Formats: sequence, structure tokens, C-alpha cells
Amino acid sequence: MSTPPAQTPSPDAVTGAHADPLPVVSIVFLAYNRCEAVTTSLRQMLDESGYPADRLEVIVVDNASTDDTAEVVARDFPQVRLIRNPENAGAPGWNLGFAEAGGDYILILDDDCYLRPGVLETAVRAAEEEGAGLVSFSIISTFDEGLRFNDVYDTGLLSYWGCAALLSAPALRAVQGYDPDIFIWANEVDLTMRLLDHGYRHLYLPDLEAIHMSKAVVSYETRRYLVNARHHSYIAGKLMRPLDAGIVLANLLQNAAVHTITEDRSAARAMQESLAGFAQGLRRRSPVRPEVSATYRRHFHAFKSPWRWMRTPADRLRAKDETETAERRARRFATFFEQRAAYYPTGRASLKL
Repeated sequence: MSTPPAQTPSPDAVTGAHADPLPVVSIVFLAYNRCEAVTTSLRQMLDESGYPADRLEVIVVDNASTDDTAEVVARDFPQVRLIRNPENAGAPGWNLGFAEAGGDYILILDDDCYLRPGVLETAVRAAEEEGAGLVSFSIISTFDEGLRFNDVYDTGLLSYWGCAALLSAPALRAVQGYDPDIFIWANEVDLTMRLLDHGYRHLYLPDLEAIHMSKAVVSYETRRYLVNARHHSYIAGKLMRPLDAGIVLANLLQNAAVHTITEDRSAARAMQESLAGFAQGLRRRSPVRPEVSATYRRHFHAFKSPWRWMRTPADRLRAKDETETAERRARRFATFFEQRAAYYPTGRASLKL
């Protein structure tokens, strides 16, 4: 497994053009049974990030690892604050670190993720300039330097890749961290929607890269699909306005029906999961502003009807093989994102609703 080359620090970082001290950043790692990975990530951020050591606070939340992750962190990184979570809480385990973080900004990192040298300072400077509550990056795989996770699953400005993100302390306090009822997957959608609802800006900086020591999941995976079906429905029931929530639930149920036919019969369980998630969301009702709700209903791709991506009868007649069918489907997705470039930008962009 190779490590991609270092990213060139910002000109300001090299020349010292900024006289003011940098804001304090709390880096909060969430670790679970990845001792070697978190060790690599910690060394990268402590020794190679380029951010002044006296402006960094590093916290590791060990999510009840069953290997020696916590012991190695405590032994090899005495300057790091270690929080031992007695149970694996999933993504909400980060909340334990958020509660202890004293920085002006909080950098969320998965145990197998780190930023290239110079990226943290550039991101903080940009957040300061634009008043951003959330900054997200390009995510690059160490297994394939040409692989950009954002191209595999485009979160756009309506979500982010949860392995690496920078939040301002006021924004994080406003949203109160991750929803404890979302163990994993879709927790980023939920947090971004609430952050936008509070009037904060999401700044996307695709030229800045986070390194993820993972391979991309590119094929259909039943467990992931079922969990996302439940969580997306939960988010709709909890946060969206009644009409928007009803439309999204109907789309998710249709999506489950289509996947049952085209992918795997076990996807039929997604209909039950969607209904259960929606009911749970209704019990946690905290609706966002109408404009935020409508934006997600109209533009977040996971909330859209599956018929948008399906072949028309004419396409079925014209299609000669599976390759042609896949190409037509890919073009439909590309058209969807192109029509919504304000929400799925290819370059630096921000969103405030």
C-alpha cells in the first residue's frame, strides 16, 4: 500500500504572509480495531500536517476496540487525549470527542484517514475568509491514487464524506454533533441538513485532499443498502416538512421495489426498513426550514425517484447489450448532476440556505 505524495502547502504557509496566529484546531479521531491505521494517521497529523503544534489539540475516541488500539495510542502518543468509549456507538462516538474539544475548529477524521501536508492550514484560512461552518475535501484512496471517492459517490454540498471534514466550533455546538440514533451511514446527510438549517455555510474545496486508507465500495451491497434505506427515511421523517417527507418516503419505497427486481430479492426488506425508519423519525420530529427541506427533496440524489435513472421503453428496444444499458444509465446520472451544478460542483464552491 503506497502513500500518495505530499500536497504543496499554501503560499501563505510558506511565506508567512499571515501575521495573526492560526485558530486552534481540535482533531478528533474515531478509532475501532484499526491500530496500524490510526497510528499512521496520528503520525501524519502530528508530524507532517504543517499546522503549528501549539495550535493543535488531538483527541482519539476509542470506540470499544477489541484489539490493542487504545493501549498503543496511550503508550506511543502521550500528547494525545484518549477517550475510551465502553461500547461501540458507531459514528455518534465522535460526540464524546466533540464534547471535550476546545478548539475554534474541529477536524473530524476516521482512524484510517489524514490530510496531506498544508491542507489543514489552507482549509482553516478558507473557512475564516468565507465564514464556513463546514469544510469538505476530495477523498483519495491509498490503494489507487487515481481513485477519488467523491466520484464514486458524489455528496456535493448537501452532504460530505464523513472520514474527513472540518467544522467550526459554533456550527458544531449548534447541531450538537451526530444524531445518536444513526449508527453509521447517512449521519453526514443528517448533520449537513441541520447545519444548513441553522444558517451555516458548507464550503467544498476539491483541490484539497484527504487520504483514506481504504478501497472504494463500488458494487451493490445489501447491508449498506438496507441501513441507508432506514436512515434516509428516518431523516425524512425527522427533519423534512410533511409534503417533502411524504414524497421522499414514496421515492425510497419505489427504490426498494426496483432494487428487489434488478439487484437482489433481499432488497425487499428495504421497504420494511424505510417504513420503520420513517416512523422512528416522526417520533423525533424537529423539522428544518421549508427552503432547506424543499432543497433536499428536489436535489439530493438519494431522495429522488428511481424512475429518473430507469430505461425508457425506447431505450429497452434500442439497447443491444449490458454495456450500452450501463452507458445510458451513466448519462442520466451525469445529466442529473450537471443540471444541479450549484449543489454538485466540480470546483470550489459553497452553499448557504
